[in-house]
Amino acid sequence: MSHAQLTLELIKDLERGIGDTLGLETGSYQMIFQTDDETGQYLAESWAPMQRRTRPDSSLIISIPVEDIKLVLNIVQGDSDSVRNKPFLRRLTLGVQYQYQGLTHQWQGKTSDQLNNAELGEILTESFPVDIGGNFRAEELGSTKVILLTISLFSIFWALYFIRT
Repeated sequence: MSHAQLTLELIKDLERGIGDTLGLETGSYQMIFQTDDETGQYLAESWAPMQRRTRPDSSLIISIPVEDIKLVLNIVQGDSDSVRNKPFLRRLTLGVQYQYQGLTHQWQGKTSDQLNNAELGEILTESFPVDIGGNFRAEELGSTKVILLTISLFSIFWALYFIRT
């Protein structure tokens, strides 16, 4: 599952949350992401195909401005006995504020999935508007440590060999 698909799932949860909180039926309102930053544009572009598909008559639709968007993506190593096939947990968190009839409401949602090494490599090449946090690069550090340890042991061995001769 790509970042865009995971983000779309979270936006669907946001739409359901807004409808439940305000007592509105799905399709009777539309979310408008009102930020000029890259995150707001990414969310608006991700949601645009779904928005067009579910709107029957635009004259009866209530516009709900969604602002103060905070999007966080973390990828952490999962627990596993296997070092080679260690799974990764991807967590996406979205927090927003929206206004309706003069009142400001807040919503925060989270979603996650598991990735293997191959999927991790694929999704790291995707563009995403925020920096990816977490400890998913810990394996790279481990391989660097192994290489440095091997070189240092090899150097000590040769130093001892030359001291002896």
